[in-house]
Amino acid sequence: MHFRKSFQQYKAKKKAEMATQTELELQFMALSPNEAQNLLSKYEKTHNTNISSTVLPTDGFMDFMNRQGLRVVCPYCKNFSVYKHGTTANGKPRYRCNSCSKTFTPFVGTLVQGSSLSWEIWVYLVYITLHSTPLAQVKRELEQDYDTFMTEGTILAYRHKIQKAIIKCYPMPKLSGVVQVDETYFREGQKGSRNLINVAPTAIEKRVARTQQYTIPSKLGINSPEFACVVTGIDSSGYIAAVVTGLGKGSSQPFEEYFSEYLGNVTFLCSDGYEAYKRYAENMAIPHYVQKSEARELIKRAKKDYRERYKVEITDNVVRQNLYGSRQLDYIDNYQTLPYNRFEELKREKGLNLDRIDSFHRQLKRHINKNMCGVSTIYLPLYIGLYVFIHNWNIEHKSAPSSKADAEQILINLLTAGGNFISRTDLENQNILNFSRPTTKYINYLKLNRQHSKSIKTNGIHN
Repeated sequence: MHFRKSFQQYKAKKKAEMATQTELELQFMALSPNEAQNLLSKYEKTHNTNISSTVLPTDGFMDFMNRQGLRVVCPYCKNFSVYKHGTTANGKPRYRCNSCSKTFTPFVGTLVQGSSLSWEIWVYLVYITLHSTPLAQVKRELEQDYDTFMTEGTILAYRHKIQKAIIKCYPMPKLSGVVQVDETYFREGQKGSRNLINVAPTAIEKRVARTQQYTIPSKLGINSPEFACVVTGIDSSGYIAAVVTGLGKGSSQPFEEYFSEYLGNVTFLCSDGYEAYKRYAENMAIPHYVQKSEARELIKRAKKDYRERYKVEITDNVVRQNLYGSRQLDYIDNYQTLPYNRFEELKREKGLNLDRIDSFHRQLKRHINKNMCGVSTIYLPLYIGLYVFIHNWNIEHKSAPSSKADAEQILINLLTAGGNFISRTDLENQNILNFSRPTTKYINYLKLNRQHSKSIKTNGIHN
């Protein structure tokens, strides 16, 4: 009801403006040539301007082509022999090819194909996409500053289209040097969907709606389809690559299929020892530093046991040295055997740890879960891809793309690259079931394992 009322008010406002403009035009056209000339002279004197020499604003898209030195070319036969052939219903110039006689607009096959929006609005849409501006604020600013009405759903569709275009136009870099790689997880979400899909029907009876106020704990854990897996890598220069591999913990095959293309000249691979990373490093003969995820807990436990047994404190370094040979904390595969002191020295020299990747995961989760208030899983690759793009832009240019000038430059690059990267139909046909998932057998195993753990815990409490 609120949307219908605001739209009706907007239509009434535009209708009144058009009526006023039409009335003025009729009155002006009814003047004699002398009366019209006198009126224009008074206007020029009042506003201290010369109407005859005033340059009317030109189409921003054609200005873009002129600035880039681009010629209009037929998209069908690639012929430059074309001529103007009126305008489209959206007011864009239309051309006809002298060779194949087909008509077209200069931006057919690009991000802005079929759009009636002005250059300034497209720059604004890229700008708000970079800043993740709330949809309600964008809707309000479009009406106030650009006299353009859009629903929040339309704004969201433009945002997704621009995100997809940026990801395609600015591919993630190949990581080199010392590369830290690890996976992180986001709770499966279907934000904005009216019909919730159960991604694990054999183990979960019903997919219940969740909100920020009404959260539901996971039934099967992070290895299940209840979580989307994101494999992330960061190299010694700070560049990032991140890929949503699917729902649940991925196997070695998805890692090699989706992430190996982002690994270049890797001198050391740092991970938590997950089998997929170990197998890849072994196959590629890459030195593999492994830092066990439970290392901190093991050190804490060892210090506690020593304190209780000998009534004295020991340092972390002593514990690490005692456990070094057992490979319980960290070690290097595919590399020569080193004494403990040389091992620690090599770690400091090369930066062999998982600190940077852990820090990035915290930032990414804060952005997705808090700043964006959660994201539907089907759009998670777009939001993560954009976040990674902004991070890598910041590394390369020493500052994030935050200004309108940056947004315009990005739009220029998107148009120069060409390619209508995603359509409205593509967005509407997204389905969470298209993501790779663990097998039914594995999901049922997770369910039985959870039930077994729960029964042991319950019996332990009663006993």
